[in-house]
Amino acid sequence: MRWISAAISDQGLVRRRNEDAFLRLDEGVFAVADGMGGHPAGHVASRIAVERVREAAAAAKRAPGWLAEAVRAANRAILERAGREPSEAGMGTTLTVLALDEASGTASIAHIGDCRVYLRRGGGLTRLTRDDTALQEAIESGRVDASRESGHPLGSVLTRVLGLDEDVQLHEDSLELRAGDQFLLCSDGICGVLTDEEIADALEADRAPGEALADLVALVTARGAPDNATAVSVLLTAPAEA
Repeated sequence: MRWISAAISDQGLVRRRNEDAFLRLDEGVFAVADGMGGHPAGHVASRIAVERVREAAAAAKRAPGWLAEAVRAANRAILERAGREPSEAGMGTTLTVLALDEASGTASIAHIGDCRVYLRRGGGLTRLTRDDTALQEAIESGRVDASRESGHPLGSVLTRVLGLDEDVQLHEDSLELRAGDQFLLCSDGICGVLTDEEIADALEADRAPGEALADLVALVTARGAPDNATAVSVLLTAPAEA
């Protein structure tokens, strides 16, 4: 299976600094991390997270369990850095990773926080990750209608992140790949401002990944861009010839 990808990261119109980070490797490993806004050194935590994934992707040779271990290694690195630097104590970040395995034709996801992975397949858009937020818990308990999630204040209340606890409870998932699949990883600066329907419209079939990302950021900017907006898009093309 072959793929093409693109990435974009925009500071937005309100934040003083871009605390997001992303990873896009030719080997088929992609990540988005969102440092905790309002906390010390969120930008440091997000960059540590993606660097640990980069290192693990290079060293693990896709050994079983490497993706979850990479997330745990990122958590340890953030805690160790915060322990050495008092000014960075309390820093944290979300992290969402997508790894494509050409040999097995599968995609693996490791996730903690509120960055998301979407899959566009056959004209439909599916959210593959669950937000670790108070809003998601409120939706699941029936206290908030899911149709009102865009821009809801509880969406910014995280229930799980890297860097605050030695015990990392992450989400893992996997699925079989199909030619034509398009994945979108994004921070809440995009999915917290736009609806899933608006995201689906931007990811129209046969569009280059970079064009779709530019349109998403332009739409977020038109809404006031209240947060950093980062996304990675991956489009699978036809299987490689033997």
